[in-house]
Amino acid sequence: MKTLGILLLHLFCFQVSFSQSVSEKQVDLINSEIWGRFVANSNTLVEYTDLDGKLNLPLPSEVVDGMPNALGWWSPLENASFFGGIFMDGAIKRWQHTKKSQDSVNVKRLAKGLMLLASVSSVEGFFARGISTDGKSHYPMSSDDQAGGWFYGIWRYLQTSLPSDSERVLISNKFISTAKAIVKLNWSIPAEAPFYKRGSFSSFDDRAARLLFVCKACFSLTKDNFWDSIYRTRRNDLAVRNSTTTRLNILRNGIPSGLVDFSTWHRSPSIGCLRLLWELETDSTIKDIYRQGLEVSANNAMLSITSLGNKMPYIESSKFDIDWRNLNSFWKNQSSDTVSYKIAIQQLLYINANFPRRNIENMFVREPSFAAWVICQAPNESLLRQRSPDLQQLIDHFNFKNLYEIWFFPLESVAWRLKDL
Repeated sequence: MKTLGILLLHLFCFQVSFSQSVSEKQVDLINSEIWGRFVANSNTLVEYTDLDGKLNLPLPSEVVDGMPNALGWWSPLENASFFGGIFMDGAIKRWQHTKKSQDSVNVKRLAKGLMLLASVSSVEGFFARGISTDGKSHYPMSSDDQAGGWFYGIWRYLQTSLPSDSERVLISNKFISTAKAIVKLNWSIPAEAPFYKRGSFSSFDDRAARLLFVCKACFSLTKDNFWDSIYRTRRNDLAVRNSTTTRLNILRNGIPSGLVDFSTWHRSPSIGCLRLLWELETDSTIKDIYRQGLEVSANNAMLSITSLGNKMPYIESSKFDIDWRNLNSFWKNQSSDTVSYKIAIQQLLYINANFPRRNIENMFVREPSFAAWVICQAPNESLLRQRSPDLQQLIDHFNFKNLYEIWFFPLESVAWRLKDL
């Protein structure tokens, strides 16, 4: 029996080691695919490419004219501030584990790209969705998702030893000045003329984490009580007069499962900001509320793993078209975000009817990948160890070379997080 026990122990250790080695190969593949196909010359992330890495970026004149729409939706330049910020987490984790010079260079490249996105416009507080081929042209509207991802990623970078002293000052000042511009607009996100703003941190939902984190981070950088006062006031604001719903209560309840509308991805900046709030908070009572919100969010996100993880259908023959210019048949001049939104929805219906591959990747790659990242933000390591096999299996499941869209990038962070357990 003793011999059998030793044999079983060796077998278990082999299986664990084998599983880890497979995922290490997979995470290296994630990294090589991202840097080989999805990072533009501007050091910013693009939404999709052909499988051989071919890019089809909007030209400067097309971006200025708002093609396919002024929001930049469905173009490769849709989410660079958002995704670059969230991907910073995985890039930093990789560098911290490998200590390779190339990985540190890549982290710095991401930071450079994020700073470009926040500096390319004359409008203070503006976050570009992406950069055209001339290195500066961009769509005129941003969003609270772009802003939330940017703040998260830049903060993560500032917490490393990588920025030089002068770079640290420059980035910190940009962090503060963009925050001030958003406060000036009553927490709306600045946009360029004729739109002027798009999205907001002030709504009483998961975006409460973005608002409170920006205040907490700015206070940490400046020690200015202006930011601490806003932080304390805003966290206790009532959603409706005579109600008991405050931003703190909303965050305590976490974010709901994204299975209804596959929305975990666009709530992920909120979870990232909530994690940073938990890290920064010194009041044990408030800190515990943030912990509860992260744990509830992780529990909810597990539904996406158990329902969609490892269940991607056969996709080899499904259509995906990187030529976004097919959508220009719906284009017209746009003077408001409402008009742009209506055009974008018409274009989406066309995409859904003609190119099913996009929805397949959205459902079976995007949703579980971002759900896995959300799960890893919760501080309960014991529970994460229990969930580790499901997350490990998800990482091992994909053929990343056969995916057109960038949605799988959060899995790099997930893999390194699991390695820390």
